[in-house]
Amino acid sequence: MNHPYEQSEAVAPVDASTKIRPGAVARDVVIVWVLTAIGGFIVGLSGASSSSDRYIFAIAASNLLLGTIGFTVAGCLTPANRWSHLSWVALFTWLSSIFNVLFLGFSFGNWVASLTFIALMAGVGGAISLLFKKTPGTSA
Repeated sequence: MNHPYEQSEAVAPVDASTKIRPGAVARDVVIVWVLTAIGGFIVGLSGASSSSDRYIFAIAASNLLLGTIGFTVAGCLTPANRWSHLSWVALFTWLSSIFNVLFLGFSFGNWVASLTFIALMAGVGGAISLLFKKTPGTSA
């Protein structure tokens, strides 16, 4: 008879493709940050007043577009466990954006609300990445 704490059945090994790789998550968070920062820099060069509606719209549009491109790149770089990986990238992109509250004067409420837009960028970017690189094991 087996001891109650002994495993009676073999445990299947964890497939390496299902593990979350912290280095890849960090890389992709940086990709999203760099792309959105470039967009903000370009909008800033326009010379518009940072309190004008056009400036705010331009920042939002560039962040949405370039953030989606960043998540598309992330999805293409990690096709094996794409949706789980992109969820982690979205979470850490959002958590790291607390920088905007602490140092750039963004409101805490805007930071919380930004989670919705980051999730949107991750979902759309992940879907677009499927057009470029299919999930392994699926037929085209």
